[in-house]
Amino acid sequence: MPDSRRPYLKFPRPSGPYYEVRSQYLSQGDLISEVPFGVMGPELLYDEETPGFVLQRVEIRPGIIISPTCDFRRPTIEELNQNPGLEPYGLQPHVVVAQVIPLREVAEKWGNGRESKLGLMFAYDAIRRYAYLPSVDGNAENDMVVDLLRTDSIAIPLLVDLRIIQLTFSAAQHLQYKIVLAATSTYTDRSAYNPPLT
Repeated sequence: MPDSRRPYLKFPRPSGPYYEVRSQYLSQGDLISEVPFGVMGPELLYDEETPGFVLQRVEIRPGIIISPTCDFRRPTIEELNQNPGLEPYGLQPHVVVAQVIPLREVAEKWGNGRESKLGLMFAYDAIRRYAYLPSVDGNAENDMVVDLLRTDSIAIPLLVDLRIIQLTFSAAQHLQYKIVLAATSTYTDRSAYNPPLT
């Protein structure tokens, strides 16, 4: 019986494949190569020429779409394939994208607990703030994490041509589980999630 102080023991990380390419249309869980994330603080930069005008630094990083697919794309892939003239992204002009960071960059900050936290990440993806993503190329040196607390609203046209790959159904379920865990600290069986991948 798992320890009640460690509820993540009931929810091991998915062991199957994480990636596939299903369609040309964006969905939740799509990995994007370059996303312009606004950086807030720690200091504000002011344009001295224009009173009250604040400059916002932009950081280009990989990202992953965390908006539910049905929030921004209503036609199914089947409907879009039957009628390519349909507008796929007519519901809203933006999606929420979370930053994707190299795991090694995050692990460097963990100090003495690094090996323990890495073990929890690989077996259970147990660190609430981050969602583990194995590398796309199979090289463990390129493993990544989704920082679920560093998100931005990005215009869909900026993302359409920059998708690298899509998550499989089980990996998309896991992403939804991690989004809920990061936002609420609630552990929910992944089978409760039915991500719309079509």
